Amino acid sequence: MCAMPKLSKEEAAKMMAGNQGGGGKPQAVLPEGLYCFAISDHEEKFSREATQAMLVLSLQPCTKDKQKKTAVAELEHKFYCMLPYFEDEERFRASVAGKAAAAAGVEPGSLQDVDIDAAITERFQRDAKKMRRTICSVFGGDEFPTAPMWDREVEQHIDNKGVAYTRDEANAAWEARNAAIYEACADVVNEDKDVRGYVVYGRVVADTYKGKPTSKIVALYETLPEGESLVSAKTWTGE
Repeated sequence: MCAMPKLSKEEAAKMMAGNQGGGGKPQAVLPEGLYCFAISDHEEKFSREATQAMLVLSLQPCTKDKQKKTAVAELEHKFYCMLPYFEDEERFRASVAGKAAAAAGVEPGSLQDVDIDAAITERFQRDAKKMRRTICSVFGGDEFPTAPMWDREVEQHIDNKGVAYTRDEANAAWEARNAAIYEACADVVNEDKDVRGYVVYGRVVADTYKGKPTSKIVALYETLPEGESLVSAKTWTGE
């Protein structure tokens, strides 16, 4: 997937207003497990350190499965999804170089441009993968073009309807699917598509913020994962 185009200075300035870089006050504590969440809002931010874009979804847990009217606003949580583009290339490259150098145990200045480019590519591939999962969890995977998976038993690419593809056909199908997901994400970021009111499932884990217990959402799902159940609302609403 290609990187999203960089924002203009005017757009970036608007998006950067009030940016907390993923920080801010701690969120309320929810017991670990799976929840049904209603999306109440979204925004785009840029991380302070690397000026990389991120899609931030505001999610409110629902006391009843798939019923957005039961969402509890007071227990709203943020879900952060990094996007494969940046606002300031120089600062972004410096941040990536610093982390790559630390991982390799060398000084940032010793890295070659090719090493930094490889680290950026790896990060964007990882972020694009999470972006695709996030967008599919919101709108539903079936809303995008079908793409086949490799079936080891028959040694062919097969889609969910049982249709077989050649390797070239499979590559073309995945390119079309990824492009459609990219466009949907761009529409959300540019406010051409409203995600408020959509319902998703999210996995909550325990976390800390400045030494105090809190919780965070680490993954979103389109449907409830097989074999798992939602955390009982009675355990987190106090009713």
